[in-house]
Amino acid sequence: MNRNIQALTIALKMKTVIVNPPIVSDTYVFIAIINELGGTAKIYNKRLFIDASTICNANIPFFLGKCIHGSMYLCPALLIALGKFEYYGSGGCQIGDSIDSHNRPFSHIASVIECFNHKISIEWKISF
Repeated sequence: MNRNIQALTIALKMKTVIVNPPIVSDTYVFIAIINELGGTAKIYNKRLFIDASTICNANIPFFLGKCIHGSMYLCPALLIALGKFEYYGSGGCQIGDSIDSHNRPFSHIASVIECFNHKISIEWKISF
């Protein structure tokens, strides 16, 4: 499914219906993330219904974000919708090299967000 449609729906805090969404784990993870952010998303009758008008939480849940690489598309969407986002990284295939500890590099997300005249603040939180 085109993650850009979902991101645009969140950025504009609108309602969208996607006909015949793929019934795969990524779709269900996106549904869970949207619901955790305060929106409503569900699959019914071969349609994915998304209502992002009530999204009020900018914190992409750690576990859900790490399940799929497409979670990174929500960063600029939340920035537009709420003026901020909290993100702990993506999952899925990792394309980074040894400099990035073989994790997906965050620099390309930061460069897109800077196009919207925003600066990225990275906080490292370590807990035991």
